Amino acid sequence: MKKIFPIIAFLLPFIVFLTTLNHQVTYTDNGELAGAAITLGIPHSTGYPFFIILSHLWSYLPISDNPIYELNIFSALFTALSSLMLFNWSLLVFKKLKFNRLKEIDLYFLSLSTALSFVFGSVIWEQANYFEVYPLHLFLINTIIYFIFKGDFENNRNYILLAALFIGLSFANHLTTILLIPFLIYLHFIKEDGLFIKKENFTNTILPSLLVLIGISLYIYLPIRSSQEAIFNWGNVSRGWDKFIYHVSGKQYQVWMFQGKEEFYEGLSKFLASIKGQSWLSTAVFPFVLGLYFIFKRNRRIAISLLLLFFTCLLYSSNYGIHDIEIYFSLSYIVISFAVITLFAEILNRKFTSLSSLTLFIPLVTIIMNYQINDNSNHTLVDDYTEILCENIEQDGIIISAQWDIWNAPFWYKQQIESYRNDIILIEKELMRRTWYPGQLLNWYPKLEAIKPEIDLYLQELEKFESDKAYNGQLIQARYERLFQAVIEKFINDRPVYVTIDVLNELPRVFESYTKVPQGFAFKLLNTKDSKKILPIKPISLGTDRLKKSKIDLQNHLDKSLIQNAAVNLVNLGRYAMLTGQVDSARVSFEKALELDSTNSNALMGINALQSQN
Repeated sequence: MKKIFPIIAFLLPFIVFLTTLNHQVTYTDNGELAGAAITLGIPHSTGYPFFIILSHLWSYLPISDNPIYELNIFSALFTALSSLMLFNWSLLVFKKLKFNRLKEIDLYFLSLSTALSFVFGSVIWEQANYFEVYPLHLFLINTIIYFIFKGDFENNRNYILLAALFIGLSFANHLTTILLIPFLIYLHFIKEDGLFIKKENFTNTILPSLLVLIGISLYIYLPIRSSQEAIFNWGNVSRGWDKFIYHVSGKQYQVWMFQGKEEFYEGLSKFLASIKGQSWLSTAVFPFVLGLYFIFKRNRRIAISLLLLFFTCLLYSSNYGIHDIEIYFSLSYIVISFAVITLFAEILNRKFTSLSSLTLFIPLVTIIMNYQINDNSNHTLVDDYTEILCENIEQDGIIISAQWDIWNAPFWYKQQIESYRNDIILIEKELMRRTWYPGQLLNWYPKLEAIKPEIDLYLQELEKFESDKAYNGQLIQARYERLFQAVIEKFINDRPVYVTIDVLNELPRVFESYTKVPQGFAFKLLNTKDSKKILPIKPISLGTDRLKKSKIDLQNHLDKSLIQNAAVNLVNLGRYAMLTGQVDSARVSFEKALELDSTNSNALMGINALQSQN
């Protein structure tokens, strides 16, 4: 009977996640990470070598003809495995807390409820749906906690050594493993009989430290693979030690860390908002606090160790000002799940000792609440948007864009892995601010060698900035803008050149001497001599009906941003069509914009203007 519980802890989440999994490429880093995994490349900072190597091996399995779907399954698997490891360490701790009136089978039910409540929370479930670094991280973190508790409770050094190896592997996966350090130090030095600081206590850390270093040593993969000119070679870290450290330390992200009280309070508010979807019982602080109180009464040492996990994670993550911060609160969610179920364990131990199975209603309600919002099996928005944009780019087109989250990263995957629209040259505007990117750009698109003189001149000054040397910011910006001007000047007569609306808004001086004509979800640039050309608008061919068929969650800021962006582009098409006498196309463009975003006032104004002309 007891053997079925760990099987359920893994298999139930895995099966459910398979039903909600993304089948196509999706937002943000999903496409770039998938491309790096399949080609054994280098992804964005901090490089994630263990994740890349493991997922690359996974990509060889004959699971699916669709590589991105196969990698998305990788995330479902490791999120489910994190449920299993959370079940395992919860069972250890519940036994240690000594609920004397509860039978062992009751502790199995409580541990299963803890694990399932955590993984079916909205934030964690979302990660299970697409290829990202965090599912593996969740598994490693819960595995470390399991081995630490197992070794500590049983005074078994072998489990501590296993924990050390997994700590190293976890650091080679994601540097937020550092958030475990206070928890680890506390359990190592504070024993049940009080403070334990002796000479052998320090010498006993030598072998575990070596095992940690063995895991961390996987970072040597980055310069080795980079030197082989991997297709995805973010950071080009083989250029030198400073480039390696810059990449591995995530230096470019440090500008968003510990920026002050306002940012901290904003991060804290995001945490409080996120726990509503993570666990319906967590919306009230009372069950969590009361659960911690009972843990403290039963075992102060365990309570303090869990509080260290909770607050270390909360304080760090609340001071990191990125838009998708919720997953960084995972350690806090783990503690919340365990504390809430501990409250029910205390109630059962006092009054209802035979009703422990009823605690499974807690994750059951969580599944019912979160299934629809996390069902991404029909979420094709990103893939559709990317293809709609590209379908309206002429053969051999060059496009300058900074829409990383919406379509740039997905296009990287589709072009480099699926050989989709190999004729298009995509220049990512924001990445051009990094010294490694021009080199990758030239490797991918050798025809851009024509702008190499401008690239070399730009990199001379940018290198000073990236190396923390004295630099001229105005000169960097001037040469940065000159790069894009050179692209246009040297190619516009031979190849169609496009920009997306964000680039037009951010670099207006670069494009001021060109006529900008909306074509699909981008603008085609025309020379002054061609400015009187009227380009036909065919909004029906844009395929925007495909967007409406996808699952759309306007509570999701990325879904909302994509849909609003599509509507804005349709309005621009409508305006151009109206100015050039293409009345029917103008009307259809405005109507389609309103179908996507009924709040778009410019689309309404456009329709009203057309009606007044009649």
